[in-house]
Amino acid sequence: MLTALSGRVEAWHSSRFVRPWLGPLPLTRGLILAALVLAVVAVFANVKVRYDQGQIWKANPEITEIAGAMSFSTADAPYFLGHAAAAEAGLSPDDYLRKRNYPNGEIAYQQRDDDDPAAKRPLLSTLISWLAPSSSPGELLMAGHTILLVSAGVTALMIILAFGATGYWLEGAAAAIGGGLSSAYLGRSSFGRIDTDQLNLGLMYLIFGLVMMSARSRTMLTTLFWCIAAGATASIFMAWYGKSELIWMAMAAYFWLLIVLQRNVRTTALCLALFYAFAPVTLPNPFESIYVQTHISDGDFLFPNTIDTITEVARVSVTEILVRAAGSVEMGLVCLIGLALWAARHPVMAIAYGPLAAFALLNFLIGNRAIFYSAPIFWFGAAFLMTSAARFVTEAMSSQPDTVTQTRAISSPASIAAATLSLVFAWVNVPSDYVPRPSFPKPVLEGLVKLENIATSEASVVATWWDYGYASLFLNKLPTLHDGGSQTGPATHFFAQALLMSNQLKTVQTLQFLTRQGADGIQQYNSKAALFHDVNQPADGNVPDIYLVLTGQMDGWISTISQLGNWDIETGKPIRLPDNNGASHVEYFGLGCNYRSFPSAITCGNVNFDFDRGLMNDAPAVTGWTHANSGVAQNVRRYDDDAPFGVQTLQINNRLTSQLMHRQLYDSSYNKLFHLGLIEAPGVTLVYDDYPHIRIYKIAGQE
Repeated sequence: MLTALSGRVEAWHSSRFVRPWLGPLPLTRGLILAALVLAVVAVFANVKVRYDQGQIWKANPEITEIAGAMSFSTADAPYFLGHAAAAEAGLSPDDYLRKRNYPNGEIAYQQRDDDDPAAKRPLLSTLISWLAPSSSPGELLMAGHTILLVSAGVTALMIILAFGATGYWLEGAAAAIGGGLSSAYLGRSSFGRIDTDQLNLGLMYLIFGLVMMSARSRTMLTTLFWCIAAGATASIFMAWYGKSELIWMAMAAYFWLLIVLQRNVRTTALCLALFYAFAPVTLPNPFESIYVQTHISDGDFLFPNTIDTITEVARVSVTEILVRAAGSVEMGLVCLIGLALWAARHPVMAIAYGPLAAFALLNFLIGNRAIFYSAPIFWFGAAFLMTSAARFVTEAMSSQPDTVTQTRAISSPASIAAATLSLVFAWVNVPSDYVPRPSFPKPVLEGLVKLENIATSEASVVATWWDYGYASLFLNKLPTLHDGGSQTGPATHFFAQALLMSNQLKTVQTLQFLTRQGADGIQQYNSKAALFHDVNQPADGNVPDIYLVLTGQMDGWISTISQLGNWDIETGKPIRLPDNNGASHVEYFGLGCNYRSFPSAITCGNVNFDFDRGLMNDAPAVTGWTHANSGVAQNVRRYDDDAPFGVQTLQINNRLTSQLMHRQLYDSSYNKLFHLGLIEAPGVTLVYDDYPHIRIYKIAGQE
């Protein structure tokens, strides 16, 4: 009965959608040659764009160079580089991980049993260590940049194979250029992005292409061959990225293709079993994903979800999805029309490849980070529309179709010309002139490098914002409180809170408490009152030296820092500050001012400040004003403690700039220590000063 129904459905579909101009062309020598040429063009374009980015970086070493090599453009890069450095030094992954998320990593390392499984080193780190001749940061960076260029070309080939598996090799080349250089993906795989994203896209498409080839094979031998290839690629993907949900998508597509195309239960079961044997993944619970949590539960406390403050998790509009994937809304609509036409012609394959297009919709669940997975299939749709339109026009030609292929002699040249044109369209619509910036300013990284020699005690910990965590560990090998892989824990909230405190002694006590107790120690408390009672006690027992790293870049992050610090861990809700328009975050507002009457008064647009009386447009709205020269307070004036705003005028050489801010930020330990150089707690000393870029303070420990 099912066979008869299937036959009727196929007959109905064929009568309406199977046309000589709407389908894959037979593989002739000319078509194979054209596909190879376009593939070479696609590979060259992907590599060339990233190579040119690197050349621009090399031409600006005053911005981009660190440790004798080009820097990196993602904060996650030093994580993989750090693992590679450990491998070069003969250390295990556990030896590297023990220094992360201090003291939790160290405690876990000390408490491990002999039969506990060893941590696995990331595959990218292993490749870097193989390629780098030594463990020096410069040589590891150069190896990482080399791998990225190779990955760009390999990704293009993988995308081409994914669509070639459906019979459309020419269109696959356009998908490789449009997808590989789309703004959605180029920003995540450009020069300096030593991260797994450089191959995530290609490996994902390759798996789908291999399961397509397996299901479309006509013999059991070739079916199993491509099945094993798909399973092996899935295994590599898990070692590379480790996201099992993506493998389940490919398995679902494989199951669908086998059921519909092979129509053999034994073949289906055998192939799925083989695939799973190579990549035995567990079924994830999507409701436990960090991306859907409003807060993070840790013991009896509810901490803010740091993920919500990360740009790549922000949700964007449908029009923005089209722009990022296709270059413009208009081009995005062309892509979708072509994709719909392909789906109508090949519904079975379209259902299998549906997850690739649906990745863009994940924007509304986990943010915009997954849009890049949809970019290649979008551009495949555009190329398919253009080649199909070209072949449709050839139907008006007078020559008779080939009696075997039912295509006209001019169809192949027309398709090649249209596919070539689609490559041009793709190139025109991608941001090929995009150049990323290094993740961190060069002076900041130089300060982190020098910290290795500044920290003379073996018991030393680096406390800084989590974005710098991986970079600090890579460059100076000192343990860190938190980093990009542990930023959702209690340490991030308490560190942010410590920076916002006006009492520097409490800032010191909070940081020392974190280095003694860590996340596990915090879980032992069942009330905020009991927790903060112990936090605000003098340090007891062994406490490491803490190196507090503050940077000018953190000025731009202070809104996020304060959002995470101004949080009630008992209610799981933000703390709204008085005189702050109901907001929990604070930030610096730059003022464009006339300093003719400085230091008594300044005029900033239509706002007049009287610093002799603490007035803002003749109202007592200023809690305090400070004039600092090169990061050292020269003139400090205090007015009404309950006034909403603080003002500071910062001078570097002969240049004056002023900032307006909420009084919490003005009185914060961060502002006093970084911008004003005011030390108000015992045991705190300035050990490295490159203001306005970076300052490092030592908080003395005790044995």
